[in-house]
Amino acid sequence: MTAVRVARVGLQEQPGLTTVRVGKVALTGLAPAAVKVRVEKVALTGTAAVAVNPIAAITAEPESVVTLTASLTGGGNPDSWTWRRVSGNAVTLTGTGASRTLRAPSGMPPVGGSVVIGIIATVGGVNSPERTVTITTLPQIRWQYQSGAWVGSRSRIEL
Repeated sequence: MTAVRVARVGLQEQPGLTTVRVGKVALTGLAPAAVKVRVEKVALTGTAAVAVNPIAAITAEPESVVTLTASLTGGGNPDSWTWRRVSGNAVTLTGTGASRTLRAPSGMPPVGGSVVIGIIATVGGVNSPERTVTITTLPQIRWQYQSGAWVGSRSRIEL
């Protein structure tokens, strides 16, 4: 009978790849050239790497509709997506899954508006690091006084 003894089994993680490393295998009773090792029913513990692809920064007209679409590095579909406003002007995110739509913020000249949106993907209970995208808007040129407040106008000035 051939005996197999395994010592030092380790798990090594790299972005997008999880590998099992066996540190030492001792075989007795067979010549090394004739040995075949078959591993079955291996249970891995730990986390697999999950990453969201970068989304390029966007410059938009004030009050324009902006659609953001996220994807996973290496492809695939996550179990869920989490979207949030990290900083900047208040916006409302609408949509489901990998896409969200928002209305670009308005801003007083000379700086315009800006908002940073964060995206997290969840796969098998593992969250990706948060990926952010910045949406910057040009200054709002036309403003109207409505109900006690100045608001950006979506109408265009024609000369």
